[in-house]
Amino acid sequence: MDLAQDTFLKAWQAMPRWREDAQFGTWLLQIARNAALDVLRRRNVVAFEPLDDGAAYVDPGPDPEAQLHTRQRFRMLEAALRAIAVEHREVLLLREVEDLSYAEIAATLGVAEGTVKSRLARARVALLEQTRRIRGERR
Repeated sequence: MDLAQDTFLKAWQAMPRWREDAQFGTWLLQIARNAALDVLRRRNVVAFEPLDDGAAYVDPGPDPEAQLHTRQRFRMLEAALRAIAVEHREVLLLREVEDLSYAEIAATLGVAEGTVKSRLARARVALLEQTRRIRGERR
């Protein structure tokens, strides 16, 4: 709470220096980041070490091409989910995303457990067909 209060106080004091062409959120975030680093330095929680000039640093995250591929796959999945029937989408998301059991899904939807199983099977087939259609594939 003290850090948040300090951040907003510093932002209020620095407001005359804020440029209107800058994003307000990123400006405020930078103030908050600097305030947090100041607190950590005062508490000696973080020691800053100089970087080795000859060291090769590798980003452990996915490369831009992999990030693009992932975004494209999510868009395709969202489009395929939107294209299937609501009761299929509902049961599929409850099972695969929310990780509910068949009994929990049945209780949630007010249907028999057998209905959940059959809807889920049909939902998976429909999702696969929609995914193939979006990709332009044929069976």
